[in-house]
Order: sequence, then C-alpha cells, then structure tokens
Amino acid sequence: MGIHYIELRNGETAKLDTDVSLGKMKKFKKDGTLSPNFLGKLMLLESDPKSFETDDLENAYYIAYLNANSNPMPQDVFESQLNYDLEKATEFFSEIVGGSNKKGTMQKEFIKHTTKKNKQQGGKKHPKN
Repeated sequence: MGIHYIELRNGETAKLDTDVSLGKMKKFKKDGTLSPNFLGKLMLLESDPKSFETDDLENAYYIAYLNANSNPMPQDVFESQLNYDLEKATEFFSEIVGGSNKKGTMQKEFIKHTTKKNKQQGGKKHPKN
C-alpha cells in the first residue's frame, strides 16, 4: 500500500510511508533504527526462527513514520503516543522489506544497483571480515 494514516493517543493523525528507498534502509541500519544484519536474519528465519530481531518489527511504525515526515518527532515521543498493534506492525514491516507493490522503491533500487551495467563498472565491493 505505501501510505498509511494512524491515529495517535493524543488524537493527532500521523502519516506513515512503508515504501522505503534503499538509501533510507541503509541510513536506518547505520543509525540503529534497524539492526545491521536484519536482511540476513530474515533469510535465516525459516531455519532459525529465534534469529529474528523483534526490535526491527517494533520499529516498523517509526521507520514508516520517519520515511513519511521531514520533521518527525523523536522516537520516544512518537512511541508514547502509539497504541501498539502487532498485526499492523507486521503488515508495515512486511511492506517495508518487501515493498508495497510488485516493484516498490526498494526493489527498484536493488535492481538498479545490481544491473549488468553496474557489474561491468566494478559495482560496490563489500569489505572482507
């Protein structure tokens, strides 16, 4: 879906956008809003369900809120006004990591950065650990 509106406890309406770009996903990982290895853990979810970071699911509301607002309230203030709904958080998280449509922003960015042209130019190398 992408754009959502939720009512906060103080009666205000907050806009959320679950169509997150690759650049913002990297920013959220860097600033700790998402765990740095959340995608790897998602891939292991079927074989190791305990590997899932519940903080990533809990932060889905705030990630979508940050994505939709250029002047957001701090996370603790936002969360104090939020009635938590696990079903909605799961829906938002799924849209964030899977895209809100067949080719959401994240999928388009992934395709853009992994095309043959980019690989021929050397692409971006990951540091070896």
